[in-house]
Amino acid sequence: MEKLSRFARSFNETHRICTHEISGHLHLLRFCIDELVEQIGEHNQLAEKIEEGVTKLEDMNKLWKICSRYHDPFGEIELDGLAEKSVGLVSLYNSKFIKDINYIVEGEVEMPTDEGILFIEAIYSAASLASFFAIKASQDELSFKIKGEMLPDGKKEITITSNVSKFSLEEALSLLENGNENEKTQRRFNGMALFREHDGLYRIELVNNFLSVRIRL
Repeated sequence: MEKLSRFARSFNETHRICTHEISGHLHLLRFCIDELVEQIGEHNQLAEKIEEGVTKLEDMNKLWKICSRYHDPFGEIELDGLAEKSVGLVSLYNSKFIKDINYIVEGEVEMPTDEGILFIEAIYSAASLASFFAIKASQDELSFKIKGEMLPDGKKEITITSNVSKFSLEEALSLLENGNENEKTQRRFNGMALFREHDGLYRIELVNNFLSVRIRL
């Protein structure tokens, strides 16, 4: 475990260097854009395009920081941390197609890091599944309620309920059967498969006609 911890810290160091350096270059670009806009006016088409591109890069860099955040292998992860990283991943993958992706958290769950990583990937898988149907239905907003609960038998249960009502259960099950990195679906498949391989429950449900996934480990 100590070797894995050092390896994880190495990756975290690299991510931090990259995001820090990217942030520095983006700050410079932002300063130049502000100066450019002041000189040529706010409604210049070229300046607007540059400003839009830099804003998207800033948002992506923030999401990258969230999604690559280090978790101490000997520590604990709470529900807020699980949700932030999972939905951050969904936003990183899908913000190009969905204008607003948000979530709320209910309940309290805390778990060791190794379990937490499995939950993060499973929550991402569930939220990614909902995002597929949200994009298909041309939804501008995708929202999630992520509810956690400690069960009497010591297991942890989390339900991920979306605002997606237009979907096919058969298609949802079919989407989870395979993953393809070229289609950006490998991580969604792995999240579900790894959770089940560890004897976890991963079940698609309907909650008031909205797509929901219940996971338990």
